[in-house]
Amino acid sequence: MMEAEPTSLTEIEIAYLAGLLEGEGCFQHEGNRGKLRVNIGMVDRDIIERVHTLFKKDCPSAPPIIHDRRSERYPRHSDQYIARVNGDQARHFMKLVLPYMGERRGAKIRECLDCHNVPDLNLSGILETLHIKEAA
Repeated sequence: MMEAEPTSLTEIEIAYLAGLLEGEGCFQHEGNRGKLRVNIGMVDRDIIERVHTLFKKDCPSAPPIIHDRRSERYPRHSDQYIARVNGDQARHFMKLVLPYMGERRGAKIRECLDCHNVPDLNLSGILETLHIKEAA
């Protein structure tokens, strides 16, 4: 059984982050045993700043927010703000949010983690550790 990932985030903060990542996030791995990445981009700077704050609670060295000045290249587009974590930080957040994710995103996270030989992705065990009941 996978042990609970140590975190300074509250369960509500993890669920909030998972909800945003479910809708707007991206979980990536570059090739076989490549670098892991979690990122989220939106035009809402305040939301991305909140996500970045949550990333920094557990990973103080999380990269700064990227300001993609799309409006300079494409006048009809809005600027976008991107928060991200890479490598071990990405692995940490993937494992934290996994119990909250739907089928498609959960499968993508498992694929990413499997590429890095993370043992025993027993979702029932993770949910039990977090005191969450699995849907039948």
